[in-house]
Amino acid sequence: MSSENSSQIIGSGYLGTLQGICKIVEVVSSFVAVLLIAINAYGWVISLFEAAAIISIIISTFLLVIYLTGTVEKIPLSWNRFQFFFHIILAVYYVIAVALVFHYGGSIARFIAGGVLGLIAIIAHLLDGYDNFRKQPLC
Repeated sequence: MSSENSSQIIGSGYLGTLQGICKIVEVVSSFVAVLLIAINAYGWVISLFEAAAIISIIISTFLLVIYLTGTVEKIPLSWNRFQFFFHIILAVYYVIAVALVFHYGGSIARFIAGGVLGLIAIIAHLLDGYDNFRKQPLC
């Protein structure tokens, strides 16, 4: 197991943990949200939302893969702290992007649906960040 926290589950069992479930929710909800919002839409609000969703997809997928493959044990890094800051910073950025989508999207159904999926991703990021903080406090 990882030297930073011996209770961290590595491998396929990771999918059953709160962090594993959150990462799957982050990737799926961000992917569907970006599809809903980005198709046939232009502008800085769309670009801002796309950036938040794509960052969420890429980094959450990367983290999921390194925990599933056990690579996390081979790379000496404070993974819980890294994840905590990633999730909190991205959640704040995502909140801004979703608020702008709701504001400028008006009553367009796919923007509302994409914004709701963005909110689901935000909740998953905050839960994931909380779980990382719980496992390894910053102090």
